[in-house]
Amino acid sequence: VGLSCWGPGSSYANPQEATILMTLYSATGGPSWRFKLGWGDAYAPLAPCNWFGVSCDADGRVVELRLPNNNLVGNIPYSFTQLYRLVTLDLASNSLAGSIETSFGSLSNYLRTVSLGDNLLSGSVPFVFFSGSLPNLTTISLYNNNFTGSLPISIGFYVGAVNIDLSNQPGRGQISGVIPASLCTVTSIQSIKLSNNRLRGSIPACISQLTNLTTIAIDNNNIVGSLPPSLATMPALRTFQASNNSITSTFPTALCYTQAIQFLYLENNLLNGGLPTDCFHNSSISRVTLASNRLTGRLPASDLRGRVESGTFYNNSLCSSPQPLYCSVSTISCGPLLSCDRGLIIILYVMILITYYLYIHSYGCEQFVYYREYKLSVQLLRAYQRHQSGWRYHCA
Repeated sequence: VGLSCWGPGSSYANPQEATILMTLYSATGGPSWRFKLGWGDAYAPLAPCNWFGVSCDADGRVVELRLPNNNLVGNIPYSFTQLYRLVTLDLASNSLAGSIETSFGSLSNYLRTVSLGDNLLSGSVPFVFFSGSLPNLTTISLYNNNFTGSLPISIGFYVGAVNIDLSNQPGRGQISGVIPASLCTVTSIQSIKLSNNRLRGSIPACISQLTNLTTIAIDNNNIVGSLPPSLATMPALRTFQASNNSITSTFPTALCYTQAIQFLYLENNLLNGGLPTDCFHNSSISRVTLASNRLTGRLPASDLRGRVESGTFYNNSLCSSPQPLYCSVSTISCGPLLSCDRGLIIILYVMILITYYLYIHSYGCEQFVYYREYKLSVQLLRAYQRHQSGWRYHCA
């Protein structure tokens, strides 16, 4: 694993590149790496193309370095950027620290993939990756680090971008500022993940220009403003995650009929207004989360089973249609019954037995009162059973 050569005569790398790799080994605690076959071996000082994680081309130049989850500790040395033919760099899930040097720009001719996620890197969001100085770079994975500052406006020059991941674990992200409108010029992009940061401002209305975009993840930020209705018409968009923000305005009706989005997550925002009676009935939506907003009115009239795989709508002022006798203001979620729902059925049966017993052993007005309570208990049980395989009701 991790050993490969790209052609005949590729066992021996350029002597300068062998030295550069050994500098990385020394700077990041090489003797303590999990896997280090060949590294630091006195008998193979000029054959790094056979070292663990290293791949070379036919000229013996290093083109891939893959050392993820390998206990690298320390800073990436400056000399590392002199691996001029490097195409893929994967040092994710280690303990690398320090900032990203602008000298990475010297790798401009070949570098396509940078994966430095899940480390301890700090400093500003690396400008060098978003400046256009690396024209062949398609994937930047920098998730779970300690970067600060704003997203560079120059991201618009990153014309070849396909995947950008600057997301973080909850509570860790420090990236602030707004989502720059210049992002809308990067028409090649397919996935952008910015979750769990401190981004503010609104979603750029021009986002719909990104016709290749499949994934937008901006949950757990400070995003405000409204949802662009044009999200519903983006042809490639499959996943939109924007839960735990402060997005306001009415829920865009167009999203009810999208034929592209499959996963829509908008929990814990400030969305208001109602939903059309046929919302999500003839759409591509598979999973939808609208819980903890300010939606009012009634849920779609027909059962969504078979149409929506999973939906959550609790902590709103919504109720189903037709409305159960016992439901005035309800919070509702869709899916298989929880085990705790069995307890409610038992309680209802006990209520029926008690009220029936009191009814047959009472007289006059008391008998009338107990009969009414008995009938209400029966109605509650029947209404609950009608919906137990679909919508669950938890009435306020």
